[in-house]
Amino acid sequence: MIAFAIEHVVTADDPFGEPWPPDGSCSIVRRTNNGFTLWRRISQTHASALPPAPRGSSLGGSET
Repeated sequence: MIAFAIEHVVTADDPFGEPWPPDGSCSIVRRTNNGFTLWRRISQTHASALPPAPRGSSLGGSET
């Protein structure tokens, strides 16, 4: 199963006022303000298993 993760990172700009990207690639600048830049990165991860179903749940049957 493949899962998607959205990560937000804030970095300080370099001494010349340019955004300093975080580690990794494929990041998108979302906002720049007062020497800091907010980045967004979307990545794919592999999920090992589905979370367990809640106990006591039924699939439409009646319990008596």
